[in-house]
Amino acid sequence: MADDQVDVVAQFVETRWGKDSRGGAAAVRRAAVPIAYALPDLCPPVLHSVLHREEEGFAPQISLKHVAPTFPIVRLRLEEGGDALRVLLGTDWYWAVRSRPPALRLRRGEWVRWRAFHRWQPSLHSRRQWIYSTETLNLAFGSVTDPELFLGEPTRFVDERKNLTIYRWGSGE
Repeated sequence: MADDQVDVVAQFVETRWGKDSRGGAAAVRRAAVPIAYALPDLCPPVLHSVLHREEEGFAPQISLKHVAPTFPIVRLRLEEGGDALRVLLGTDWYWAVRSRPPALRLRRGEWVRWRAFHRWQPSLHSRRQWIYSTETLNLAFGSVTDPELFLGEPTRFVDERKNLTIYRWGSGE
């Protein structure tokens, strides 16, 4: 089955910040950002994206699309086979410093919460400060009847936050 026909509901929550929000009151606001939201629509395929950026006070910017889940930094491959879904996250950035965990399999009715932490500089020769990002992918395989599903405990949990991924735009390394 093609990715755009896979029976999934996905939510991608990303928070981006710079040096100003690494400590103090701004860090408290950043830390209070949710990693999941109630779903506004349950008809798959659904991609519910929520972006929080420091320069906008971490106010959520929400988008909802009925398309296969894809993300700007993360490359998501979904392969459906029988009653299972193979989920593999990679990166489109060939200069990523580390590799990602192996693929996992979800059965119908299961969902995964996959969390990662990144930092990058806008340019190799830039004097601009580092940009930091936490990403949370909440992905359910099969029918979802509860709009608050992602507010609960996942069936599977992958935590990549302990391994910092560093990206340098255009470095080629």
